[in-house]
Amino acid sequence: MNKFLLSTFLLFSLFITGCFKKPENNNLPLSKKILENTVLRAIKGVKAANDSLSNLIDYSLPLNSDYNQLSIDSTLFNKNRVLFTLLITYNNPLYNRFAVYNTNLEAELIDKSLNGYIYKEKLYINGNNFLKLSEDFLSKDIFNLTRISLYKVDSNSVNLVFRTFSKLKEKRKIYTQDITEITNDRIKTKLNSSVRSSLRNKSDVFPFSSLTKRYEPSNNLFYNYIFNKISRARVKLKLPIIIDKKSALATVGITSEHITTNKKIETKSPVGFTINLSETWNRFDDFMIRSHLIKGKKGTRFLNSVLGATISIIKIDNSEEISDYTKYPFVNETNNTLANGLKIKSTDRMIYGKSFFQLFEYISNDQNFLLIINGSKYTFDKYEKLYNDILYSFKFNK
Repeated sequence: MNKFLLSTFLLFSLFITGCFKKPENNNLPLSKKILENTVLRAIKGVKAANDSLSNLIDYSLPLNSDYNQLSIDSTLFNKNRVLFTLLITYNNPLYNRFAVYNTNLEAELIDKSLNGYIYKEKLYINGNNFLKLSEDFLSKDIFNLTRISLYKVDSNSVNLVFRTFSKLKEKRKIYTQDITEITNDRIKTKLNSSVRSSLRNKSDVFPFSSLTKRYEPSNNLFYNYIFNKISRARVKLKLPIIIDKKSALATVGITSEHITTNKKIETKSPVGFTINLSETWNRFDDFMIRSHLIKGKKGTRFLNSVLGATISIIKIDNSEEISDYTKYPFVNETNNTLANGLKIKSTDRMIYGKSFFQLFEYISNDQNFLLIINGSKYTFDKYEKLYNDILYSFKFNK
């Protein structure tokens, strides 16, 4: 068993969901060995490898090759969807990673908020596929905690939908929360304890939120109980404790002084274009974009986890043609008078399952950009005007 050097209760969360896309053009089939070699190179500091893994490794931290566990599994979902699950664990949870990649080596999920001894399993419940992670770790040196996370595997995405504590052990006292029901609408749990407590024979319900796409707590009885119990405990600590980003960075020698004096922007502003997006969209620059393309190219990806949508943009160089990247026909053409007569070509909106994708080419006298929008058919139908406003806000920088 691993030795854990950190006593952790509220580990700050860094969680990224990914591609919402259908794997295509898999010219070099991904294998467990190829993925393992790429991960090992990224861990050693090879930026090209890390870029291909959607920045799995955080290079703002000191490099760390002393991992406890590196496991990769290839799993078949829904008869034709192959996903690779990657789990890396360290003594310092700041380096822990759980990621899911499709056969195009596109990250559908990266979770950087895990702690302790971690083990995973695949679940199939009421017609839904889940990946389940369980974490066992210490808090305040004396409390043994278990936390569970459920990631739902859909036809074109993987998302964290449920996370909660399921067990607290303090000496001979044991407090538990067990899942008794999972449906599309809710998760029900049963609470109990080995000693008399307010948790005994209680139940809790976590309704599914269509806004956050997660099962959200209604009462959160178990979490509130153990949070209060641990917070009130007076213990002389021997191990470091992580409660936020500042305390986490301190475990690798990065202090608030370093953060202030060496602060820098980690991503560059997109070059050559502007597009109007709200703060709910996250931006990833120098991102390797492959989906729905004949060949990949680095560009800029915008992700909106609430809408379940991505917008990917690459520049078509003067020596290139749009046909170098896609064979889909551009059947629609218009001039955007709000952007100095910018010519816009687009493909039909293509539907697969509950998702859609569409390609747009933006053309000026001396610049061309290709935009791929990919997301939920439901949210597009509901917010079509919002999507169109975004797509027609694209402009070339002068």
